[in-house]
Amino acid sequence: MTKYDLIGVRGRVRVLLLDQRGQVVEERWTKNFLTELGEAYIADRLSDRNHADGDIDNMAIGTGSGQSRTSTTLATEVARVSGGNFTVSQGTAGDDNDVIWQGTFGTSVPASNQTISETALFSLSSAGVMINYAEIQPAIFKPTTLTLVVQIFWTIGAS
Repeated sequence: MTKYDLIGVRGRVRVLLLDQRGQVVEERWTKNFLTELGEAYIADRLSDRNHADGDIDNMAIGTGSGQSRTSTTLATEVARVSGGNFTVSQGTAGDDNDVIWQGTFGTSVPASNQTISETALFSLSSAGVMINYAEIQPAIFKPTTLTLVVQIFWTIGAS
């Protein structure tokens, strides 16, 4: 095989803490990795039309760390968003091979002040398959009065 035969998925995560006016208070960038179940999920979605494993339609944040490619949950989940607080989009122009998931953890989500140090995408809102995992380092303090926005970018292929 040559380097042109390989299709890779590269990921990065952007975490924004916003004040009440929507202004950025803090920003973090970090890398993430696909879990083994996440890789199998992608292959399953590309190979059949069953999709019993559900869409990637929710995101969670937590206060733990240390998960691996075989982990199926966050170490310490404190909040999960879906529906109107979760979006997925495709990049445009030269970034049209990007998939961008965004979770918005508004005021009082979670219900108490937390220091957020991990995030992940999931299929199915009740447990589901943990698709990827990222540690946020340094961790970011999220008071209940502010909004936390997590953006997970996957670039499919070389560009």
